Amino acid sequence: MESKLQIETDEKINASQANVNNEWLIATGLLLAYSLLNIMMPAGAAFLYKWFNPTTQMGDAQSFIAILVTITPIAIFAILAYLYKKMMKEVPFRWSQFKVKDIGIGVLTTIFIVLVNGIISIIGEQFSYASSSDNQETINELGLSFPILIFVATVLIAPVVEEFFYRKLIMGHIFKHYAKTGLVISSILFGLSHFTIESLTANFNPFNILSYVVMGFFFGLVYYITKRIEASIMAHLMNNLMVTVFYLIVM
Repeated sequence: MESKLQIETDEKINASQANVNNEWLIATGLLLAYSLLNIMMPAGAAFLYKWFNPTTQMGDAQSFIAILVTITPIAIFAILAYLYKKMMKEVPFRWSQFKVKDIGIGVLTTIFIVLVNGIISIIGEQFSYASSSDNQETINELGLSFPILIFVATVLIAPVVEEFFYRKLIMGHIFKHYAKTGLVISSILFGLSHFTIESLTANFNPFNILSYVVMGFFFGLVYYITKRIEASIMAHLMNNLMVTVFYLIVM
């Protein structure tokens, strides 16, 4: 017969494995929910605007879409972060855990991203590919009309929301025991998430996708090295801040 100690040990192992399985399922479910909503949001915004204003040209829906793409991620993040806290028994991140050195890490990360993507852009132009993605052009257009709104969306909201899903969930939970695999997969998914279906077909440009994959890789690398979501959020924030401020000044 098994000893009492052996039985207790087996029960602890089974309980631990059950927790791992539950953690994986919860993280995967939250990620899939976010990905689905992220894909549907732009199309849904345009459809709703046309439905409420049948005679309006699609190009005139910018204000509605700009507001929606700012508010919707906050709502999605709030709901899924609440579910995460409820089921995982932990908060997504803590404001108190941000450190001054994270700013330096963010600046350094941005420099590397700019250098690597500069090289990618030069190579892409040699193959007659445009250096600007559809995603970036959309942000630029909206930025001219709604600078404050887009600043808030890209600099304050996007880093928190995207790092939670692509780093915390994918690297921190789904691939918790396969960190390097999680780094690669999260980088690829991050890159693909910044493109529309149209840009992945008719206007397909592998170099633009690669530039966002590189960006995701560096943010993931910060998370991989520091083991802190707060550090990758700050790196993402500093990158978006520098790019946005530079664009607004130039334009």
